[in-house]
Amino acid sequence: MLTGTTAQLIDDLRGIRRRNGMPSFAELARRTGFPRSTLHDALRGDRLPACDLVVALAEACGEPGPLWKERWIAASAAEQDDPRPPASGGRPATSGTAPARRISVRVTLVVTAAAALTGAGVALLGTADEPCVPARDYRVTRAGAVLDAAGSPIGEVRTADVVQVRTLTHDRYPHRYFGTVARTGISGYVDEAKLTYTAPRCTS
Repeated sequence: MLTGTTAQLIDDLRGIRRRNGMPSFAELARRTGFPRSTLHDALRGDRLPACDLVVALAEACGEPGPLWKERWIAASAAEQDDPRPPASGGRPATSGTAPARRISVRVTLVVTAAAALTGAGVALLGTADEPCVPARDYRVTRAGAVLDAAGSPIGEVRTADVVQVRTLTHDRYPHRYFGTVARTGISGYVDEAKLTYTAPRCTS
């Protein structure tokens, strides 16, 4: 059974989807790089979705990813520390045992988060002190220009180049992602039609 924190997080994800015009799962799959079935299961609310999936969904609907990452961490902690009624009518934990349980939750939180993200094909590289910053790698299928914020060419991408994209929010151009070309180190806007999603990852 999900905790109230997790249920509220999923309900709020549904809410930002509605406020964003209720994009189809096919459209969300295009924006996030996740399969439609995975997105559908995440919003169904049977369990806490993986962190990178929550962040990607939020960003696809114009929300700040770091804020939703913090909410995911809180929900994951609540799931671990959810008090359940004793199966045989035993007494609740006493004050002597509660601190040990809280310490156990802190120690196992990063391990639990890593297991959840690995199931989605992502390695969690961060810890509570060194958080994971979601990033996505795209491979270039057609050569083209890299633009700066003013729309002027500042470089180019070649076929098979890798572009590292940190956010799927179209902050300036409706059909371009802002990213860094791994081969040249140039950061700018690249036509999303020239990009094919490969895999999510974490950066420092």
